Amino acid sequence: MKIIACTGDSHTWGQGAEGVKAYYSAWEPPVVAGEHRMLPLELPTYAGLLRAHLRDATGSAAYNLDPTQLSDGLPFEGSLVRLQFRYTPKPCIARVYIDGAAVWEGELQSSSFSNPYNLIALPCTPGLHTLTVSGTVPYGAEVYAGSHAVVNCGVGSCPVGKYLADYFDRYVTVLRPAVVLMQGHTINDWLTGEGPVRYGELLAEYAARVREIGAQPVFLSVEPILGDRMRGGYDFEDYITESLRVMRALDVPIADAHAGLAAVPGNYEDNWHPGPVGHRIYADLAWEIIKTLL
Repeated sequence: MKIIACTGDSHTWGQGAEGVKAYYSAWEPPVVAGEHRMLPLELPTYAGLLRAHLRDATGSAAYNLDPTQLSDGLPFEGSLVRLQFRYTPKPCIARVYIDGAAVWEGELQSSSFSNPYNLIALPCTPGLHTLTVSGTVPYGAEVYAGSHAVVNCGVGSCPVGKYLADYFDRYVTVLRPAVVLMQGHTINDWLTGEGPVRYGELLAEYAARVREIGAQPVFLSVEPILGDRMRGGYDFEDYITESLRVMRALDVPIADAHAGLAAVPGNYEDNWHPGPVGHRIYADLAWEIIKTLL
């Protein structure tokens, strides 16, 4: 299976896409900045829309399993499973089995509960299998089947440096992706106030990390923002300019959503997040490049 890993911040996670706010508004506990909880695969986030392009081109599929049914074993067809568990204040060991063989075990006790969810990826041979989980009920379960997959690895409120330090290996390297669609995290790096030069250095490290794991980087620039563009003495547009300069210098293909969305009015959920039209443009521009890499 060739995997396209979509990295980035809340834009990649799905904020602003049609139906996403209505879905997470019912969550208890409520949604938080940097939310870790997975969204259903059918929601039209840009990763989901990109997945639809891939499905139409290759026949590949992705679907959610009902996690409440996994204690008794649930049949599935595919070659990649992602599971999410919620940490607990008491000792709790979760075990995962595929076709009766143990493939993962983890202690879920934790004293940190600001965003208490993990995410694990479990590749398996293509075909029919049975997935079983003991010890607890997972929060969510995803299955990917076919020759290709688009996997959402986004984490909200996350600048590039934090993503590389805290998430890249756990969310991306483990997938052994063929392509990494690097959404720029630009708003969150602008919010750090560290400046566009430092941002450019981190993006160069980002692309290098992608290439080190044998994947092709593709850069997805971020939409223009509304409202005040100055933060810490730096204009948001200076970060955009630096991101495009660095990616061109490194010969990374660019899906320039910043330019694409600049011409489209009314595509915002708020000053910083794309609305449904914005998610569609992100997906369509990324697909124009990714389809040449399949």
